[in-house]
Amino acid sequence: MPLNDYNLYMARKKSKKLLEDYMQTHGMDENAPRGPSSLEQVWGNDGTTRYNTLDADVYAARLADMTRVDLQREAQKRGIVPIEDGKKLRDRLIKEFKLYVGSLTMPPISKKEKKEIPADVLKTLREGQ
Repeated sequence: MPLNDYNLYMARKKSKKLLEDYMQTHGMDENAPRGPSSLEQVWGNDGTTRYNTLDADVYAARLADMTRVDLQREAQKRGIVPIEDGKKLRDRLIKEFKLYVGSLTMPPISKKEKKEIPADVLKTLREGQ
């Protein structure tokens, strides 16, 4: 192999990135206080009745303690088609849990500060009256 082809081969080999190496962000503060997103939340239902928690780590720990049969029963209860592969089923249940929690939370409402209008701008606006 000539030197140029070898360098090209090594460059391709080094530049190959895995999907896990990339990170995606949505730019929102997930720990910020959220407002209610449904009437049930306004009336006092915080959404914990479906999973008994809104913490993903607690739910993941609960799933880790379950057997494959328990995972399949949990999937049926949540409306997911149960599959034989326990890891994929566990991942799917966690994904559905996060979607449910995300549907209960609304992005925080940012309060806009009232800006003072400069005097020269007010003068210009009054000229049109």
